[in-house]
Parts: sequence; C-alpha cells; structure tokens
Amino acid sequence: MYSIGEIAGLLGVSRDALRLYEKKGLIEPIKGSNNYRYYSAEDVWNLFHILFYRSINMSLKEILEVSQQDLKKQEDVVLRKIQEEKEQILLHQRYLNKLEMIRQNQKTVCENADKYSLQYSPKLYLMSDFYRDMEYARQKWLESVKINPLMEWALLHGEYDAGQLNRPARICIAMKEEKFQWLKQEVKGKTAVMQPQKCLYTVKASDSCEPDRKDLEDLIREAEKRGIRLKGDIHFHYILNYKDKEKTKYFLEIYGPLKA
Repeated sequence: MYSIGEIAGLLGVSRDALRLYEKKGLIEPIKGSNNYRYYSAEDVWNLFHILFYRSINMSLKEILEVSQQDLKKQEDVVLRKIQEEKEQILLHQRYLNKLEMIRQNQKTVCENADKYSLQYSPKLYLMSDFYRDMEYARQKWLESVKINPLMEWALLHGEYDAGQLNRPARICIAMKEEKFQWLKQEVKGKTAVMQPQKCLYTVKASDSCEPDRKDLEDLIREAEKRGIRLKGDIHFHYILNYKDKEKTKYFLEIYGPLKA
C-alpha cells in the first residue's frame, strides 16, 4: 500500500489532484483508522491510465465514461474524441494559415512599398458582381463572411478605367488562386476567372481603401519614364492597414497592365 505522499511522488501528481480524482469517483483509496488514505497497486494502475488520458486532453468526465463503460461505449467515447481533435487540428491549421497570410502581406509591403517593378498580377476568381461603390462592396463582402466565414480569405478587387482616376469604375469580391484552390470545396457560388497580366506594380499607403489619385498618376509617369506602354486601366487590392499617429493607413497593391 502507498500513502498519498508516496503515490504523489511516484506518479508526479499533486495531492490536490489525487483528492479531485477521488471526489469524481475515478479512484477509491482505502482510509485507515488514522483517516489517512492508502493506495493499492490497482489504484496505481488506474492512476497511470487517468494521467495518460489527461495527457491527451480528456476531461475527467470523459475519463470516467471510458473507465466505467463496456468496450463498445468506450470506443464511442474515443471515436468522438478523435473527431474533436481532428476538428481542432483543422481550426488551428486555419489560424496558422491566417498568420502566414498576414506575414506574407507584411513582407509584400516591406519589399515593395514605394518601389516599382514588372510583375504578373495574380490569377483571380471573381466571386461577386461588380459594384460601383467601395463601401457597398465592402458591405457585401462582410455579408458573405457572415454566411461563410471562409470568405474572409477573399479580397476587394478594384479597377480604374483609362483616364478616369477620380474613383474606381468597378469593385468586386475576389480570391487569389492559391486560396481558391484550397477552399473551393467549401466556397460555393458562381465564379469568373481573371487571368494574370504583366503589369507595372507597386505598393502604396493611402488614407482609405482606395489609392490616392497621385499614386495612380505616379504609376503612369513611371511607366512613361521606363518607356512602358500601359493599357490604361489600373487595378488595386487592399492588403494591410496600420495606425499612424491615431490615423489608419491602408496599404494597397497597384497594378498597371501592360499593352501586349
């Protein structure tokens, strides 16, 4: 027989935990005439299994179900736990993917802010109608996220027509190809595809989710300086924001498609 101090030292468990397991009916130590608890070899074996189940995140209630049910019911408990853990793995994988997306957007800003380069625009899956107003487009996006949280992986794609730089001509909800391929079984709805185009590309900070007119004009001047012929339309995506002296700044990717 083992005293409570001996069993606590043997298994590396606190006395409070041993008392809790007893209170929950998981173990039944013998009480001596001195009112001290004593644990048998069978109690040691049961405690070993309790600690094992606790190590795989089973609640005391679940451990009690496993220990006191017949084999079939024990199997049901374990299968349920397996499913719960799979769901948690999927949830945490999504958290990780979100963090990686944020980190990639941060990297994009650090490497491209106020710089110009020739790049291909991403392949986009257009997942809504085109809208004329940014606020309305954002509202429709938020509504779609409420219906299906996976739509938070989407972005707002905006386009300016040639010579019309005061406000976007079209805005829609879109998703980049790698995200769409990953989520396409869970993101329903009609989609059109916008193929990649070779573009003059930059990242700019703005006071809103739309580029400043000056930044669009600067892109056009940079193309002229490089002897590059643009088609005329200019595309943009919001990717990140931050607080600058109590004012929110929005980072936008800006693409000027080149003439063939």
